[in-house]
Amino acid sequence: MPASKICFQGELGSNSHEACKEHFPDLEPVPCATFEDAFDAMKSGQCGLGMIPVENSIGGIVSHTLDALVMTRLTLCGEVMLPVHHHLLSTHAAMDEIEVGYAHPQSFAQCRPWLDARLPTARRDPVSSPGQGARRAGWAHTQQTCPVGSARARAHLERRVVRLVLERALRPARRVLVLERHSLLWHGIPSWDTM
Repeated sequence: MPASKICFQGELGSNSHEACKEHFPDLEPVPCATFEDAFDAMKSGQCGLGMIPVENSIGGIVSHTLDALVMTRLTLCGEVMLPVHHHLLSTHAAMDEIEVGYAHPQSFAQCRPWLDARLPTARRDPVSSPGQGARRAGWAHTQQTCPVGSARARAHLERRVVRLVLERALRPARRVLVLERHSLLWHGIPSWDTM
């Protein structure tokens, strides 16, 4: 049933997945490989809602979202500011043995001071989402790889949080739009045309 599903761009374990579970816990999250796929899932009726990031407090606008918004008839029914919490995930706590870190380029940018100070020699391999980083670290089958990801990404790997990576001073956040196919009231988020 489309009304019981919410789509997002990214993989299970990504920040967008975490946002869906936090703000719409009763809806089934549907991961989409691209922003276009997420928009198509709403347009086709596969999903009743979508949560799509539009801005990052450190990295700026998400141009893919703005491009897709210009070409859509979906209704903007709300927005949420989400704090971003990055965690270094590992199977053990020996940080001096970590050789490779996986993260989205945005996450590396937000964590750079922490990583430079504590893991200066570890290689940093960019991935498309925290969920993909968690999976790649899992595929490596070595304790020397660590993804930077959300607490939910940790649940998809059998890893534990070694450190909260971001310095408190950065306090990154992302602005996420809530979109729907039709103008309806969803979980107390009024459509713009009813305000």
